[in-house]
Amino acid sequence: MIKLALFLILGLLLNAVAFAWQEPTGVAGVPWGASEQNLQKKVSVRRCSDFDHVVLPSRYCTGNFTFGGHPVLGTFRFRNGGLVSVNFAFPQYRFKDMKRSFIEEYGPPDQERKEEKWAPEESHFGTIYDWRRAPQGLHYTNEVVVWIGNRVQINLAKSPVGPSSDSEAFIMTTDELIRQTR
Repeated sequence: MIKLALFLILGLLLNAVAFAWQEPTGVAGVPWGASEQNLQKKVSVRRCSDFDHVVLPSRYCTGNFTFGGHPVLGTFRFRNGGLVSVNFAFPQYRFKDMKRSFIEEYGPPDQERKEEKWAPEESHFGTIYDWRRAPQGLHYTNEVVVWIGNRVQINLAKSPVGPSSDSEAFIMTTDELIRQTR
């Protein structure tokens, strides 16, 4: 009986490992903890600058790269000289393709959800096909896909700040995520 129980537990553990997603060791060929100089060897960097903020990392660089064959503009953030997070934007019409690319690269997500959101009427958001205009503002649905790992978390959002905003992906090391939520 004990052997059967151990066999079942081992089978469940192996099954869980088989379906776990593949956490990225970096982005765009740049590993977590890499220096700004290492980034510049791999990515077409537009500019780098200091960022004076209490919570966010102290330095960032922006640059173009491709993910899943799609061009994106990334913001690479550094803390203590090492890469800790990457945020990149892409046109909303590419969301489904990017979601598919993320799943192909990292495996199935841990969470998928739709969020009802609201933006003020006087916002700069343009016309989009699936929002409803209300007297008090614009209501729209945001799609969010999340991968949660031991070392990295990925958030992929279709329209995070408005119905016609760019979609974005945010990839952050767990240490940085914890630091920013304290």
